[in-house]
Amino acid sequence: MNSSFVMILVCILIVGVTFWQNSPASSSELESLVSRVNQSSSEEVKSKLVLFLKEIPNPSRQELSAFEAEVDQILVIDLSRKTTGDNTLVAKEPEISEPPKKQTFIERLVIWFFSLFIGTYAIWSLYRVFRRKKEDQL
Repeated sequence: MNSSFVMILVCILIVGVTFWQNSPASSSELESLVSRVNQSSSEEVKSKLVLFLKEIPNPSRQELSAFEAEVDQILVIDLSRKTTGDNTLVAKEPEISEPPKKQTFIERLVIWFFSLFIGTYAIWSLYRVFRRKKEDQL
């Protein structure tokens, strides 16, 4: 019973986190970001915020989180420029890696069968638990 219960909880947790990350960001989260940007003196950050909100007027939490990370990086570099007086400081460009290869039919089939196996095992485990409880009651 413990393994099936844990498996169900893990599945619920994964689905919940996925839905939460892809849900629209709340107005308080957007207000927080806008107030942080308005408090900064960086025109670069302000223009990026305008472009971001024009492109994605209702961002998901995941998109907002990625943009906040970009804003933080720009603000840190701007602060470093002001502190050191060196206006040549720039952010390190992320290394461009090869795009991920597309999954082949066999890989997708293996993933599908594995998922089917996990689901079948979870349902079978639940069935056994309920059957045992019913037999214990009789």
